[in-house]
Amino acid sequence: MTKLRHLLDCLSNHLPRIAEEGNYSTSIPTEQLIKSVIGETNCPQDYCRGVLELLAQHWVALGLLDREKLKSDEWQFQSFPASLMARGMLDVLSWKNPQLESSEWWQDTRNVDLNREVLADFEERRANFSDVQPPKPTRKVQAAWALIKLEGRLLFNLREDGYRSLRANFVPIGGKLNLEDLESAFPDSTVEERLEWQQNAKIERIEKALEFTLKRELVEELKLRPGEHYAFRKILELPPFQKLDGGRANHAHTLYHIQCYFIELTEEGFRRVCRQIIGKPEEFLWATPTEITRGKQGDRRLYVDALRKGIGPKPSNQFKKIPESIDVPVNFEGEVDLPCEGQEVLLHGRTGQEQRAQIELSKLQIELLQGLGWHRLHSVSHPLSAAKGVILHPKGWIEIGKELKDLRNSFFELGNQCERAGLPILEGDDSGWFRLSANPGKLYFGEPFFRLETVHPDEKIYQLCLHVDEVITPIGKIPRSTLIIDKVIESVYKELGRILSGEETMSEKDLTSLFKQYLTRKSRPLGLRIPIRHKKGRYFTNCN
Repeated sequence: MTKLRHLLDCLSNHLPRIAEEGNYSTSIPTEQLIKSVIGETNCPQDYCRGVLELLAQHWVALGLLDREKLKSDEWQFQSFPASLMARGMLDVLSWKNPQLESSEWWQDTRNVDLNREVLADFEERRANFSDVQPPKPTRKVQAAWALIKLEGRLLFNLREDGYRSLRANFVPIGGKLNLEDLESAFPDSTVEERLEWQQNAKIERIEKALEFTLKRELVEELKLRPGEHYAFRKILELPPFQKLDGGRANHAHTLYHIQCYFIELTEEGFRRVCRQIIGKPEEFLWATPTEITRGKQGDRRLYVDALRKGIGPKPSNQFKKIPESIDVPVNFEGEVDLPCEGQEVLLHGRTGQEQRAQIELSKLQIELLQGLGWHRLHSVSHPLSAAKGVILHPKGWIEIGKELKDLRNSFFELGNQCERAGLPILEGDDSGWFRLSANPGKLYFGEPFFRLETVHPDEKIYQLCLHVDEVITPIGKIPRSTLIIDKVIESVYKELGRILSGEETMSEKDLTSLFKQYLTRKSRPLGLRIPIRHKKGRYFTNCN
C-alpha cells in the first residue's frame, strides 16, 4: 500500500492543468503521464498503467475527464471544479487511513433513510447512463409468496420496511429467502457456501430452501403452522424480474426470483387467518382481481409488477383461476328465499315451485336472516357496518362476542327451528361463529326487498338497477345500495320500462327467454331470484 500511496501522492503534480478563470487548459497523453510517474516513483510500468486506467475509468464515470479526449489517450479536465474534485480525491486516497465518513455511517440505523436516498440516486444515475437496459443487477433476491384467496380476493400485507409514499407498499403474504432457510435445507453447508448460493442465485439450491421460507413467513405473519393450519403446493414460478427496489436502505437494481405457492387452509387455519388480520387495515388488505390489475386499492399501492409481468397481459383472468383457499361445504344446496318486510315467509324450492317453510319467524329472526344473507352475498362490494361486539369474516361468517349471550342464543334457536323444518341453513358453534350455510348462487332475498329502475346512462348502455334501502339488523347495518345488471339489450330495456310502468308489452319476441338471458341469469348472483315474472300471458314484478 505504501507504493500505491506514493504513486497517488505524486500524481497530482503531473495531472493536466486548467485555469480557474479564462478558457485555458492543457492535456497530457497517457504515455507521458506514465513516464512522469515512473520517473518520480520507480514503480513498474504495468503497475502505473493499471492504476491510471482505473482512475481514468472512475473519473470519466464521474464526468471529471473529457471523454472524447480520453478516447485518444489524452487526459484533460472538463472544468476547474472537476480538477479540484480529482485532486481532492487523490489526496484522500493517498492517506495511510483514507476516510470521508465515519466507518459506522452505513450501518447506523439512524442513517437508513439517508443511505437509501444516496443509493437510490446512484442507482438511478447508473440506469440513466448504462449501455444496457436495465443495467446489471447488483442485488439478487429470492422470495416465496403465499397465495391466500378468499371470496375471489388475494391477501396482501404491508412490506417489512413499512409505508413509503408513492411506493408499492403491500405484497402477497411471504418474504425473502435468508441464510437460515438455506441452512434448514442444507444443514451441512457452510456460511460461505450459503452466501454464494444466495447472492449468485444458485436456483437449484434455492428452490429447495424456498419451502422453508414459506413456512417461516406464514408463522411470522399469520401464526400458521403447516399441516395443522394449511397445506401448500407450488402453483406458479415467475420469470426473473428486475426492479430498482429494496427494503430499508437495501436499494439497488435487484433481480427477483419468486415462487408462488397456493395455500389450502384447514378450518382452523381459516379462522386463524381471520383473527390475525381483523381490525388491521393498515397491515393487511384483500385485493380483487381488478385492483391487482390496476396495482392499487384506493391510495394503497400493491407490489404486483412481477406478477403482472409473469402471467401476461390479462392478469385478472389468471387470478380467477387460482382456487379458493378453503371451500367449506354448505348444509343446504337448494334454493332459498329469505323473508323481508311485506313478505315475511321463508321460501325454498325451484322457481315456480317455491314452498313455504313451516316456520313462524319473529321480527328479530327475519332481521338475523337478512343480515347473514347480505353478508354472505355482498361482503366484498357492499359490506355491512358491523354492530358492536360482532366481527365480520370472509365466506359469510360472523363472530359474536361472548358478551352478546342473548344474540348467540337467538341464532341457536333460529338454527334449530330451521333444521326442524327441513332447512338446515344456519350453521354455528359455541365459539360464536355463525353463517348461512347455503349456496350463494341459490340464496335470494324476497322480491319486495328490491326496488327496480331502468337506467340509460349512455347512448349504448342500458341497465337495470336493483335498489336496496338501508336496513338495521342485530349484526350490523345493511347499507343503502344499488346493484347493477348491465349489458341489457335495447329491446329488453324498453319492455322493462313498460312493465315497471304498468303498461302492456309491445314486443312480439319471446320475452320470457330474453328476460331469462339478460336479467334473471345476472340477478341471481345479486340475491334476486327473478326480476320479471310471467303468468297467464302477463309480465309483472313482485319487487317494489
